[in-house]
Amino acid sequence: MMGLLPEQPEKLTRWFAEGVQKEIDALNKDGGYQKYELISGRLIRVITPFQAIYQFIITDGNRIPEDSVGRIKIDSAEYEAKICNQQLDSIQLQVNFDTTFMPNIPRAILLIDDTQLLQSLLNELEKRFGDSYNDSKALTVFYPHSASISSIPLPENEDFDEITDEQRKTIEQALGSDITYIWGPPGTGKTFVIAHLIMAYVMTGQRVLVTSHTNAAVDQILLAMFKYSGNLKKPAFNKQFSQEESIIRIGLVPETNDIPDNVKLDKVVEKRSVSLQYKIDNLKLASQELSQKRESLKIEISEWEELSSRTKV
Repeated sequence: MMGLLPEQPEKLTRWFAEGVQKEIDALNKDGGYQKYELISGRLIRVITPFQAIYQFIITDGNRIPEDSVGRIKIDSAEYEAKICNQQLDSIQLQVNFDTTFMPNIPRAILLIDDTQLLQSLLNELEKRFGDSYNDSKALTVFYPHSASISSIPLPENEDFDEITDEQRKTIEQALGSDITYIWGPPGTGKTFVIAHLIMAYVMTGQRVLVTSHTNAAVDQILLAMFKYSGNLKKPAFNKQFSQEESIIRIGLVPETNDIPDNVKLDKVVEKRSVSLQYKIDNLKLASQELSQKRESLKIEISEWEELSSRTKV
């Protein structure tokens, strides 16, 4: 064992699970819920007649983890709510109503279950008990001294012409190494470098998953990869990556975001469903025609059987 962390994958998983469980127990002792006052709620998107997204101002300015779930209290009624996005004191919630949605919500109280995300994490960790997964990658994250470090030259592409020598070195080392940590204070180009690193991975035929503790951080990477509506001058995302459905943004996207619709999962599903529904409708029509033919054949067979029985008599 090195320090506090176990070196065996399953023991490491159990070690984290025990820590998460202790955190859940501690939060439950304090009630498990936090209250937040919300004001100036306005409707920004209708999902269904009973589900909508609202933007509020959170009065105390606390940061609430995205995807947290809880309840929103409006006057004497309570409804299910989920955090979609938060930027400073502006927060977007998905609210599920028992009746039709409201156009505006002047004031509300948000009740957040502090243990929900931790419980989800604990459930995922417990699924790994005795399970086989990428042991080497898991250990490398916590024991980077065991990682192999190398360098792979960047592919030839005009999108890489504008990066500095230091940025090129960082990206090439990331391409050739098991794991890479990129540190730097705000404004030093981390997002720019990561965007180009993703482009390089895709150019070499690899699939890439971008994840973060906030949706906003993922969106910043995605925006940096698109020359969207002329808002961003660089990097100009290569045409081969801007093809339809080559990039998918999973999860709710804030309405104020500049992410194009053709990469949003719900929009892609909506578009695909049109052609699928067309196929379903055609199949239903063909099925009805076959059913009608079958019924017609049944009548003909019945008539022939009746005629046959009469002939025998």
